[in-house]
Amino acid sequence: MANLEQARVYLEEAAGRAARLAVLPENFSFMGLEDADKRRVAESDGAGPIQNFLAATARRLRLWIVGGTLPLRAGADGRVAAACLVYDSDGKRAARYDKIHLFDVDIPGRAERYRESAHVAPGSTPAVVDTPVGRVGLSVCYDVRFPELFRRLSAAGAHDSMIADYWGSVLQRLPRGRGCIVAEIDLARQAEVRENFPALKHRVLAETVP
Repeated sequence: MANLEQARVYLEEAAGRAARLAVLPENFSFMGLEDADKRRVAESDGAGPIQNFLAATARRLRLWIVGGTLPLRAGADGRVAAACLVYDSDGKRAARYDKIHLFDVDIPGRAERYRESAHVAPGSTPAVVDTPVGRVGLSVCYDVRFPELFRRLSAAGAHDSMIADYWGSVLQRLPRGRGCIVAEIDLARQAEVRENFPALKHRVLAETVP
């Protein structure tokens, strides 16, 4: 697939720039002309061209890879999971997160609607994974609008989400189009700031997290 070849190029660039963990975007392997196309290319959990590519590339480059999302078969109704898979530098799968929040909207004043849930089954379980750059909480696109998910992730020990630091400063960005961006994450400095400015300990209306 052309998309996997493009991903390979950027993953090799990231590895060549001494990255230890690379993150691919949502739908990196397949977008489709229609939402229903996801059903046609969906893989079984644990086997398929996309999963094999991620595992083999992580092992070859000795690089941890967060595989954006790919469609995995999810149930009897034919919908798929928008699954974010993480592979370690040995090519072994270290985590799976299924996108929890699906984009279902009606455009006010227009006969226009979008139903991601028509072809995607929502996940229900937050996921964190220990990586060489820290404990990573997994989320996808629309998830960012739901702070309760990130409360769960921080309570589970997650360190960073985007390539942004603990003050919300963007460390690196790609303005548009395709490419590879790399930034350093300073976990020691983050720990120091959290100790000096313990906002996470000051929560009053926090929910109980199991």
